Amino acid sequence: MTIVIASLLLTTPVSAQTTSTNDLEAILQNSSFSHMSEIEKQEAKSTAIWTNNGTLGAFCYSLSCFLIKDFGADQKIIDISGTVAGNLGYFGSEAQYDRIENKPLLISHNETEIVAIWSNNIRALQGADQLDSYGVYIRTRIWKDGQRYTKSEPLILKNDMPIGR
Repeated sequence: MTIVIASLLLTTPVSAQTTSTNDLEAILQNSSFSHMSEIEKQEAKSTAIWTNNGTLGAFCYSLSCFLIKDFGADQKIIDISGTVAGNLGYFGSEAQYDRIENKPLLISHNETEIVAIWSNNIRALQGADQLDSYGVYIRTRIWKDGQRYTKSEPLILKNDMPIGR
């Protein structure tokens, strides 16, 4: 397994391939997630989504979100928490909120589907094959003074690097 944080790649062995929400436990046992509380692990499991073929997954907990890319023997976990930070920036300082919730809503590695959803980034995706370009849509909800506010943000990645929000 490879973990991508910002633009740094770290390789960490994992005993089994992770292709479903039930297998997310194996990822959460990785030393990169050892700081998580049981409540955060439950939140990660409850927010996890996967493509139909199990090659891409995403989950969020607290203010963090991650994308799991599993194309055979090479598994990568990519920190996409910057999308959450962008969503929160839309609302202002997080200290003002009663509650914050992040959830991936859609994930795809089909170029046509990605372009249909995020057509403003079509030039960045031209010529990319399905395994090199993929995207996820993250929803951030905040509660303040009894009111709920929502901001959703797409993130497109190519060759494991963000290319558009």
